[in-house]
Amino acid sequence: LFDNIDVKKNVSKLGRINYKRKQLTETVMDYFHNSVVLDDDRFIICKISNQNPVGLLGIIAGKMMDYYPLYPCFACVEDLSDGVLRGSVRCNPIVPLKQILSEAKNNDLIISYAGHDSACVLNIEAKKERDFVKFFNEKYNSLDITLPDIGEAILYYDYESTLSFVNENFMKLINSVPYGSGFEPVIRINNLLVTESRQTTSGGGFLKLSDNTATKRVFVFKDMFEKYLSIGKPKQIDILGTIEQDFMAAKPRATIRIADIRISHSKME
Repeated sequence: LFDNIDVKKNVSKLGRINYKRKQLTETVMDYFHNSVVLDDDRFIICKISNQNPVGLLGIIAGKMMDYYPLYPCFACVEDLSDGVLRGSVRCNPIVPLKQILSEAKNNDLIISYAGHDSACVLNIEAKKERDFVKFFNEKYNSLDITLPDIGEAILYYDYESTLSFVNENFMKLINSVPYGSGFEPVIRINNLLVTESRQTTSGGGFLKLSDNTATKRVFVFKDMFEKYLSIGKPKQIDILGTIEQDFMAAKPRATIRIADIRISHSKME
């Protein structure tokens, strides 16, 4: 970026590509919510169209876990030429995913897997899908482990701050450190007063947030705005997120990309 004279042009291009990626992800998540039926399954499978980039599979599986954090979530495409489901699994690391997949392979229920208990790539013959899920359910239900209740899932963050720290100087400071994509520090801001909320036609929305240090109007993407609505549009919330540049603003401006919303005083660590 910085060796090229057209830095602004390249940043703008990356912004457009990332926006397209977000739109594709939202489309697939809409399909997931409208089509996936659990039937008491402990291994959740979402088959997406081959027309979508396979690079989205890990992102989709991770977003599926936002709604079912206790179960492995498998986002995959079906290769119609050989009848194989190929994709990415994300899982709560407390579940011995690799151990169960190893046993499944020994029983000829899956073709191959690679990874660790939090994330694996996985290939399954489509005709053996239900046999594998049944096998996984039995293994999962026999586990002698205690998992947190879905409603009280613990969320981890790097530091607590106030709304006033969501500013351009702090954003530059964060961006000066090479964290790597997906490893940006996560901020928690507590006891924010929601003074205004408005949903957009895309399903996302705007929240006007205030604490005793600042007031900011923040765009919230569809999945998080739907969560805000589902918990009853509380007037006081805690949020987790990362500080990023607001590409919707006419001038460079810092905003917080909200990764989770809780009613104030919910459990986070």
